[in-house]
This record gives sequence, C-alpha cells and structure tokens, in this order.
Amino acid sequence: MTAQEKHIQLCIETCPQQQIHSDVKMMDLILENLLSNAIKYTPQGGKVTLSASVEGKMAMIHVCDTGIGIPKAEIKSIFKTFFRASNAINSQEMGSGLGLMLTRKLVEKLGGKLSFVSEEGKGTTFCVKVPLGNVTDSSVRLVGEKKNVATESSLAEDKHDETCQTVSSAVLQDADVSTDTLLFVDDNEDLRKYIRMTFGDSYQVVDVESAEAALKYLKEGKGIEYDTRDAGHFIVVLPDGVQLKLLNVRGLTLKHLIQIVHQHGGILGPAHPYGVKSSSFMSLRAARKNASLIEQFDFIEVFNTCETPQANELASQLAEKHGKPGLGGSDSHKADYVGMGYTEFDEDITCNDDLIRAVRENRIVGAGGREREATPGMARKMHWTAVYGFMAYNVGLGYLFTPFRKFRKVQELTL
Repeated sequence: MTAQEKHIQLCIETCPQQQIHSDVKMMDLILENLLSNAIKYTPQGGKVTLSASVEGKMAMIHVCDTGIGIPKAEIKSIFKTFFRASNAINSQEMGSGLGLMLTRKLVEKLGGKLSFVSEEGKGTTFCVKVPLGNVTDSSVRLVGEKKNVATESSLAEDKHDETCQTVSSAVLQDADVSTDTLLFVDDNEDLRKYIRMTFGDSYQVVDVESAEAALKYLKEGKGIEYDTRDAGHFIVVLPDGVQLKLLNVRGLTLKHLIQIVHQHGGILGPAHPYGVKSSSFMSLRAARKNASLIEQFDFIEVFNTCETPQANELASQLAEKHGKPGLGGSDSHKADYVGMGYTEFDEDITCNDDLIRAVRENRIVGAGGREREATPGMARKMHWTAVYGFMAYNVGLGYLFTPFRKFRKVQELTL
C-alpha cells in the first residue's frame, strides 16, 4: 500500500541549504529504499520524516518512522543477506531481506556509513552519513524548507521502472569493470538488485526476470555454430530479427549453408579451420573437392581458445592469403573458456546488424586471446579412431536428419 492509502504523514524537516558532491542515481536509490521500507512497516496513521544536517565535512540524512521497529535481539542481524526481522515477517508485508544490505553497500560505495536506532513498537531512524565532497552543479542539494508532504506519495512511490537499472548504471561506471557478461535470471527484483550490486564491479551484469527474457537476450547479438555434413563447423551470424528453424537441424552441406545464409543477409565463416580434423574445414572433403568455396566465406576464425597455437597460426595465414577478415573467440561449448578469445573492432558493436556490416567492411582491428593448456583429451580427439568415428557420426546424422530439414524449410517458406 502507498503512504496515501495508509494515511501516513510524510514530512521533510528544515535544514540549512547545502550541496553535496555525490552520485545522484545511487543517492536516489538509497533514499527510495529507506523511504519505501519506512512506509511499508509503518501502520496506518503513522508518520515518516526525512531530515538532513551537516556535521563538519559530512552530510547526515535521516529517515525516521513511527513503525513496528526492530526487536532488540535481532538488531545485530539486520544488515545480513536475506535476513528479515521476525515482526516484519509477521506483518505479512512482502520482502526479500536484501533491501537494507543493498542500501548499506551503496552508502559505503559513496564513502559513507549507514546506521540506525530502533525500538520495537515505536519506530526506527536510519542515518545516512556521506562526505560533502567538492560541490559542483551536478551535486545533490539537501532540502532546506519544511513542508507537509502527506499527499505527495511520489516521494517514495511509483519509482520501480526508474530504479530497476539504477544499480547497474551506477556501479558499472568504473572504467575497470570487466567486459565479461554475467546473465542472471530471477523474478525477484530485490535479488536482481543484489546481484547487480555484488558483481557489478567485476562483470557487465545483465538481469532478467524470466527464462523467456533470457532466451531473447541470448538470441540478440549472437551467432551460432553450425555442424555441416561435409565441411565441419561454421559460425553463422544472421541479421537482427531473422531466425531460421532450418539451422536448428544439423547436416546441411556447406554449399547449401552458404546459399541459405547469404539469401537471408547473413555472414558465415569456418570455425577453427585447422583444428580437430573431424570438424575443421581444411581437413574435410568439401575443402579438398572445391577449395574455391573459401572465396564465398565472409570471414575466417583465426583464433580459437581451444585450438593449438600452430592451428591458429595456419588459420591466420589462410585468412591473409584469401584476403578475408579474421575473427577470434573462445569455444562456446566450454564455459571455462569464455572470455579467453576476442575480436576488436574500430567501432561499437551493439547488435547483429552492426557485426555483419563491420565484418563486410573489415573494420577489425585485431583478434587473439589465450589458448587453453594442452590436455590428454585434446590428444585423444586427434587420434584417427576419434576423427573417423566422429566424421561417420556426423555424416550419418546429416543424412538421418534430411526429412527434418525439409520440414523446417517448408515451415520457413510458409511463415
């Protein structure tokens, strides 16, 4: 329920006018969390007061309520992850036990401290203590005029959409944040905020509320690795909004794959062309029968984390010989290797359309990374029994899936 619905009086108390130099978005989220908590746990007809003062070089912001308070025995646990006071649980108000922990982390990121005093049955006062800093035009201004804001429910309400991305935008402003992406899926907004706050310094955090949203994200700005029947693995990138069910079924010949991808405005190139012989273009029949197919490639993967330095060097020479852009990456089948390979462009790539255009225009600055260490498993994959066994398996499945591919093709034509 809102403050207006609960007939809670919201007040802002007088303080001297003063500006502080701080992150506006983070301060906004801190106050939104504290005020919404105060309203949530204050009974009907109660009062919530916001006040501020200056002590030396520190700003002191207080949020005081006449709510249910915190049991004395539980005060020491109030900032623990997922902790909720017993009377808060009994109040039947929804909560995750993450809000106060998140708020304290935000205050600490600003170089401040969050403290509180509370008495069960009488209320709680939280104090945000942050440095004044160097005053600038973008600073937060402390309020300096007393007014009754009982009808101004916008003080702490209706901010959900605005604050959903606040933490990620605030914590990711650090230039040292990794370019690796962490995808987190959960329908609990507080938990998603917690994940953004906890991992935002180390990763580009993407949080979504459902599996459907996660799949949509994963399909945006991504390529696929397709298993051809006669030429090994190929990386395929289709334009934004183009999804071909036909490519969900392995076993097309390279000739047909090139035709289909180019008909739909996409690009493709061989993955690890000199890698494992059973799935690498330069070791298979299509390359031996028709080497001119290389001219129809849009790029060549010149670096793959899961291949040897020698294989990657040969791939680079192949790309240079045929004047093809060279891309680098890690093996999508192995989570441990994600982020160990890269392709650098001279412009921002935000979607598949950007990527396709940049590859066609050869806007690539460089590609490389770090190869994984050699393992016994790598040697076993190169043994002739494994090579010919997988080739037979792949060709057999290719023919076996022919009816399914025809069905998918009909589907594509009728959609």
